[in-house]
Amino acid sequence: MREIAQNICKDFKKHFNAFYNQKGAIARRYRRQDEAGTPFSLTIDRQTLEDKTVTLRHRDSMEQTRIPTDQLLAQIREKLDM
Repeated sequence: MREIAQNICKDFKKHFNAFYNQKGAIARRYRRQDEAGTPFSLTIDRQTLEDKTVTLRHRDSMEQTRIPTDQLLAQIREKLDM
């Protein structure tokens, strides 16, 4: 999972400010990114290995949706009106 996450982060850094974090519980990671003002957080988990989707979490609404990895960049751009 780490390799998938690092590759996604590397790709995102070409287009956005991106930060990779694997330390601590997921709730703490979300909280830290919320405090930093990060509009979206991605979570790579076991399900990612099964169906190539990740969880996209929106800071303001806290809505979480599964997004196919091959649609991530387009989805984020759309949500950011880019």
